[in-house]
Amino acid sequence: MIITQKKLSDLHKPAHNIRRHSEKQLHEYARSIEMFGQVKPLVVAEDGEIIAGNGLYEALLRMGRETCDCYVMVGLTDVQKKKLMMADNKVYELGFTDVDVIEELVKELDGDVDVPGWDAKVTLGFEEAQIALRTRFQETPDSLYAMKLVNDISLGAKVIYNDNGVATTVTTQKGVALQTNEQIRPIVKLRPYRTFQEVEQPESTFLIRISDRGISFIEADGGMWRLTARNTIKAFLEENLAAEIESGKLVVAL
Repeated sequence: MIITQKKLSDLHKPAHNIRRHSEKQLHEYARSIEMFGQVKPLVVAEDGEIIAGNGLYEALLRMGRETCDCYVMVGLTDVQKKKLMMADNKVYELGFTDVDVIEELVKELDGDVDVPGWDAKVTLGFEEAQIALRTRFQETPDSLYAMKLVNDISLGAKVIYNDNGVATTVTTQKGVALQTNEQIRPIVKLRPYRTFQEVEQPESTFLIRISDRGISFIEADGGMWRLTARNTIKAFLEENLAAEIESGKLVVAL
């Protein structure tokens, strides 16, 4: 494969694009292109069908670009193209973000965290975490545990952290006399508000990491909540639109 320049007008999306791109993601694509240029080529077939990079293609169109860098895959069968599309989207999800490395990079950037795709704060302060747990998550036993944990830490006049890579121990001293030493559960199951509030929010596993700057809840289910959400929404629509579906006026599909 070699990188070549192609006109965007000569390219087209596949009939079935696996990845759905939010407006925020497309905006961040555009910010990245403006900052660094197109650092990643689109992967296309000989006939101009996009195999990988549909979001980047959409962002380039919106920016008014006329050409882009492409890898042209030669000789792929339809089956191979479909498998490559699926692999390109799924293999990425099998990894996870190393929050410790990100926090170290943020330190090295000396506070300049204007980076496409990343929020300014990687770790929430304890007061911010209290608010987030009350407003962004459904109440569950684990969310109540997390709120109590954050509250206990934020009330501590002195906080000592000991993280051995497996579990974190936090010692808090409240006032003068009261001191507690608690080993934190490293994993909790939470239900963030990520889809329609009319349906039950999908549950995800989160890792808890604590530092002197605050607390992080790191999603650790490989994105499986998306499949659960789709199935839940499909069941909700089938129940509430049963007459329309039975009459053939409407079809609900994943």
